[in-house]
Amino acid sequence: MSSQSEGIATELPHNSDAEEAFLACCVIDPNSSIGLAREKGLTDEAFYSPNHAILWKILDKMDRDRVGIDQISLWDRLKTTSMESVEGKRCPDAKKSIDEVIGGFDLLNRITVKVESVLNCKLWLSMVMDKWTLRKVIKAAHDSIELCYTTEGLSAEDVLLKSQSDVFAITSSSGSNFPKDMREAKKELTDRMSARRDRKGMGSVTSGLNDLDKITSGLEGAEMMVIGADPKGGKTALALKYVENTLWPTDMHATPGAVLVFSLEMKASQLMQRMVQSRHSIIIQRVKDGFKSEVDRFNAGLDELEKAPLFIYDKADMKMSDIRSLSRRHIQKHPDTKLIVVDYLALVSPESERSVNRTDINNYISRGCKTMTMELGIPVILNAQLNRENRKEKEYTQPKAVHLDYGSGCEKDCDKMVLIGVKPSGEREIVVSYQREGGSGSFVPEFCGWCVRFDNHGEGPNRKSRQESYEPQSSIF
Repeated sequence: MSSQSEGIATELPHNSDAEEAFLACCVIDPNSSIGLAREKGLTDEAFYSPNHAILWKILDKMDRDRVGIDQISLWDRLKTTSMESVEGKRCPDAKKSIDEVIGGFDLLNRITVKVESVLNCKLWLSMVMDKWTLRKVIKAAHDSIELCYTTEGLSAEDVLLKSQSDVFAITSSSGSNFPKDMREAKKELTDRMSARRDRKGMGSVTSGLNDLDKITSGLEGAEMMVIGADPKGGKTALALKYVENTLWPTDMHATPGAVLVFSLEMKASQLMQRMVQSRHSIIIQRVKDGFKSEVDRFNAGLDELEKAPLFIYDKADMKMSDIRSLSRRHIQKHPDTKLIVVDYLALVSPESERSVNRTDINNYISRGCKTMTMELGIPVILNAQLNRENRKEKEYTQPKAVHLDYGSGCEKDCDKMVLIGVKPSGEREIVVSYQREGGSGSFVPEFCGWCVRFDNHGEGPNRKSRQESYEPQSSIF
């Protein structure tokens, strides 16, 4: 170990010339240079030199205060600003001016004489950011090594999850440890609202069920939806409506995207059959009996789905830490992913064999899904089961959040909760019982039992006539 370490540089990666060149650009053309830096997520930590970091803080503050920036105004600010206002009271030179500590006049002369044009500003900024990234990787690796030697109260899986999270945070803007000011928050909000207007008020992910989308306005960003239903009540069918409408949007204003599904109940091939059967109204028994027309339609559906950017993990024994880890890895390889589905809550394994309280386990998994959607910035749908023992009424009543199996605390984590009630007639009532933004509501969509599919009334094909017309005839086998 020591022999391998001898050739490793002790000084952290940095490029002082690139730092000075970029800071010079901020003085020459502050509007474009500082704005570009903010878009890339630059902070004072990106600068290896403490003096460069302090100078960036002052430039950033002057720009936010809408103070004109040039060499004279900047030097004046350095002379009249104390180190305490930048570094805090604990700074050894708190009472001194910044100019005294960093040699403001000499520093400004040195950096501005190097650069005559901001033409290469983007290049110099990328060089600064690259070195900062390398230093963050080194820190994450060092923290992981330390954590491996001090694992009191932590399992090996906890250590692995923490290490993966630290590394993922380096490439994810959501991993920033710095607060957003109101200018950044305003830009994020206006961008989101503008995108919604372009999509006629809808989020980036919708179900294709008009009544449901009208109530919920779809899903977007870091939103988590819980879909609850009795066994065979239609929770997977409704989740697959979101999957289908993400892969092949029915709205002309929406753009298609990739989908990641964690299927803990069905194998990938079973889920594929389920989607083809639902989307194309395939009578599976006809396919099994070998009717050529049905087999051809089924194969055409398989070919369509084969080309879709749908990715399925179908391992049964999967923990929340596995789901989060695999999701991070998937997003890095497929950044066009717009939706993650976990099917379903009760089948996610506990992190430890010592965990016996299923209510606590469900709460941990629910919180893990919310953390994941916040971390990745991608909507997550979590399917959950309703506990029929909680409802003693003989007549049908609308399902409520309290009916979730094991009293799950999903309601406090999710942004939207959609429950499905099964009426004695077999009709499904979809109930939006909770939304962080918006009201509640319910409706009864068209539901096809034999192909397990929800549709808008009058929009689906005449599946009833197709089923009734089925009679065993000659087959191709």
